Amino acid sequence: MKVLVIGNSQSAALKRAHEPRAENLRAKGFDCHFYVILGGSGPDFLIEDDRLVPGKIVKTHPPFMSPAGTNEIPLKEFDALLISALGYFDGGFRHKNLITRAGVLADCRPRGEALKRPPVSHPCMAEIMAAALERQNGIRTLRRICETYVGPVFVQRWPHLSEAILDHQDWGLRLWYEAPAKAYRILAELRDSAMEEIANDIGARLLDYPDFDHPRGFSPRGMMRDSDYLHQSDAYADLIIDQLCERLGIVT
Repeated sequence: MKVLVIGNSQSAALKRAHEPRAENLRAKGFDCHFYVILGGSGPDFLIEDDRLVPGKIVKTHPPFMSPAGTNEIPLKEFDALLISALGYFDGGFRHKNLITRAGVLADCRPRGEALKRPPVSHPCMAEIMAAALERQNGIRTLRRICETYVGPVFVQRWPHLSEAILDHQDWGLRLWYEAPAKAYRILAELRDSAMEEIANDIGARLLDYPDFDHPRGFSPRGMMRDSDYLHQSDAYADLIIDQLCERLGIVT
C-alpha cells in the first residue's frame, strides 16, 4: 500500500520515526512517501494534472520530498494520503496573538490588557476559529485534495501544547487570563470541534490524539519537543504511524 504524507514541520517527526521502521513496514505493505512544505497553517499545495504543486515556495525553506521524484507521482497512484498536521491556531495558543484576543473568555478571569477587551461567548469564539481555519493554506489544500482524490484522506490533528507550557511565565494565555489552563482547554475544544466539522463536510478522516493521558488537557512533556512546546516528539509520531497503519488494516 503506497501512502503519501503531505505535511508541514510536524511531518519531520513522522519522517524520523518512520526511517528505522521503513524496511519492516514496507515488508508488511506500508510504503510511505513524504512531500512537505513548512508552515504552521498547513502545507500550501495546488493540484495540477493530478500532481501536487507548491502554491508558494519560500527560498529559505524549499519543499522536501522523500524519496526523490515523489512530486512527479500522480495522486491516483497512492492508496491513501495523510496530511500532517492541521488545526494550528493562534500560535498553538502559545503566543500573544491577535486572533484569540479579538475578545476574551469571561469565565477564565481576564487580567491586565484583557480587561479592556469585550467578552466573547464560546459560540462566537467558535465562529472566529472556524473562519480563521478556512483561510489557512492547509485547510484549502485539504479541500482541493478531497475534491479530486478518490482514496481515503487522513488528517493528523495538531498536537495539544506540551504541559511544560504551564511553567512558562510569559505564556500568552497566562498573561491574558487568571485561569490560562482553563482557557486553553476551551480554545482547544472549540478548535477540535471546528476541525471535525470541516472533516465531516468534505469526507476526510481525522486521526485521534494518541491514546495516552493528556494531563489537564495538555500533551505530556515527554511526548513533545522542549524547544517550542508545539511540535511532536519522534515517540509521539511513532504512535501516529501505528494509528494510520491500524486504520489501513496493516498489522505492525
